[in-house]
Amino acid sequence: MERGKFYAVGVGPGDPELITLKAAATMKKCQVIAAAESGGADNIALKIAEEYTDGKEIVICDMPMIRDEKKLNEFHDASAEKIARELDCGKDVAFITLGDPAVYSSVMYVFKRIKERGYETEIVPGITSFSAAAAALKTSLCERSEPLHIIPASYKGEDFDSLKGTKVYMKSGKGLPELRERLKGRGAMMVENATMENERIYESFDDTEGTPGYFSLVIVPAESGGEE
Repeated sequence: MERGKFYAVGVGPGDPELITLKAAATMKKCQVIAAAESGGADNIALKIAEEYTDGKEIVICDMPMIRDEKKLNEFHDASAEKIARELDCGKDVAFITLGDPAVYSSVMYVFKRIKERGYETEIVPGITSFSAAAAALKTSLCERSEPLHIIPASYKGEDFDSLKGTKVYMKSGKGLPELRERLKGRGAMMVENATMENERIYESFDDTEGTPGYFSLVIVPAESGGEE
């Protein structure tokens, strides 16, 4: 039996209308739709793509948000094994993920394992959350020779704040209050839940309070970050 093909598919930042034509076509032709479950009540990727996943076989892969590398590898191995069983039955599998698969996406851990096993694979890119946030803020991410830095806000050990160019802080989570203090007076902006129904736009990060939701993204424009 011919084995199926594995697709890592980005479904964009939240608005179903931002799903690319290729992502939609890929989900339609695949017999199986896979998605990660990190412990939350809802699977947002499946909700975004429900128009294309209705009636499909759904495979949920457990990928908790933990830092224990050994346990994470065990979850990723188990997910790859679950996907491989579907591929061995000749089914094509689309593993859907928010944003773009190549940007902080759990799907890539499975993708690497499936590829190493010799299965046919493909990445279908999606619109990133930081592109959507910049659009919501009506701002440019980089111009002329300005660099663009994509930074995990929870990362410790380096002075990313002093980098020249535009800085995008992703995966902020509980670290947002500390980040707000560090960036005070630097023209930082924030978008919470970009393109989703509960989107909130803050043209000044200084004006935010408390700890916004997980899907919050902070942008520090180059012209406000000490550029010469």
